[in-house]
Amino acid sequence: MTTTRFFPHSTACVVHQTGQQLTDETKGVEITLHWRNGIPCSAELVSGDHYADIGLSFEGKALSDYDGVFELPSEVITMLRESGFTVSPDFVA
Repeated sequence: MTTTRFFPHSTACVVHQTGQQLTDETKGVEITLHWRNGIPCSAELVSGDHYADIGLSFEGKALSDYDGVFELPSEVITMLRESGFTVSPDFVA
């Protein structure tokens, strides 16, 4: 199962692990959550030529870890929370 949502006013760019922006921003972000056994297991971000695959780990309904991006996009956090999952402030930039 997947859930997809487009965020027309959001932007994306490539960021170095130090936090330095490496590319120009593109406007409009599509997020697709991939689900396994009722839990999101990954999120894809697509914006122009930008693409990220973000692994998601949960303990029950609480996000416990993510992998694949410098910081967890706010759009992913929004979709997770709207789906009834808890995202700790520690994951919010």
